[in-house]
Amino acid sequence: MKKLFLVGFQLSGDLMDEVNKMKQEVISECGMQSLVDDVPHCTLNLNQFDKIEKVDEEIKKAVESFPVFEIFVDGLGSFDNEVIFLKVLPSDLLTKLQEKIAKSVASFHIGEHCRETQPRLNLTSGQISNSEKFGFPYVGKTWVPHITIAVLKKECFTKLGKKLLKRVIKRNFLLDKIILYEWSDGWKLFRVYELKR
Repeated sequence: MKKLFLVGFQLSGDLMDEVNKMKQEVISECGMQSLVDDVPHCTLNLNQFDKIEKVDEEIKKAVESFPVFEIFVDGLGSFDNEVIFLKVLPSDLLTKLQEKIAKSVASFHIGEHCRETQPRLNLTSGQISNSEKFGFPYVGKTWVPHITIAVLKKECFTKLGKKLLKRVIKRNFLLDKIILYEWSDGWKLFRVYELKR
């Protein structure tokens, strides 16, 4: 039976606290908004799988020899004046890790979850090609690393989104593990994979 899984990473303690405070601010000012109750994370891959044991093995192989490295966060941004997110600065190592994970699980994906569940996505030809190949449209150069705060309704974006975008947040932290989440009425931790120290 196919299930939805997300491969990603979480933030360091103080940054996690700051993002959770912003999420609470969204709820206080605007009520529940889409994704505001998600655990703060950066998505590396999102797919439906039915052979999770194989996926688990492949992710482990992909990351166990990958070195620990630093992640840099710099400010907030938005997609389409509705998605408010924390900007994760791209780096060669981060992109290589994301591509390595996408390639390691590509043969196990079932369907194209993002295209099937979000028909209004305006994907480029490269993203469509990635979706067909990897099951996930955002791989390599088409991927924008970020941590979603919330998807805001128009009135909430006008009320709060513009204020949030002015915040100055600069942090760095060591990425030392990757997390596999399973969807079951919210993202539940399925497995943690340690990077090489």
